[in-house]
Amino acid sequence: MGVVAVQYISPKLLEILIPFMIFAVALYTLYFKHVGMKCEHSGLDKANKFKGKILTSILRFYDGFFGPGTGTFFMFGLVKIFKFDFTVATANTKVLNFITGFAALLAFIYNKQINLKYGIISAFFMMIGSKLGSVMAVKNGSKFIKPIFIVMSLVIAFKMAGKYVMS
Repeated sequence: MGVVAVQYISPKLLEILIPFMIFAVALYTLYFKHVGMKCEHSGLDKANKFKGKILTSILRFYDGFFGPGTGTFFMFGLVKIFKFDFTVATANTKVLNFITGFAALLAFIYNKQINLKYGIISAFFMMIGSKLGSVMAVKNGSKFIKPIFIVMSLVIAFKMAGKYVMS
């Protein structure tokens, strides 16, 4: 639905709003030192299942419509809703982000709005980065992942805000 919506609705509002939201996630994660450092997941219950369904529904639409920051929002949502540490949240985020990205890819291919040359090159380097990142994340855990999450969230927020200001 997000891929269809982006063809008819300007994403300008999101270009303004999303950098602030990502920045807020980074600051929250930085300020609350304990967040995501220890896995406190105690299983699924009605409340976290419901919140998880809302989170994934919103982010599936968002990823197809706009995209940037989806991983940040998935990661933060999994840490907050399910009480995962950053290692477990990272692994789950990768799966969820792959699924939403793949669904969006299929919709864009169907609508003939994709440049396969750039897509294949990007996919190749993303696979290399994913492999290296996964190995380092599993080896080093949340103490390694959390600072990278904060830094990358800030970089993404400032990059998006800068792009908007420059346009």
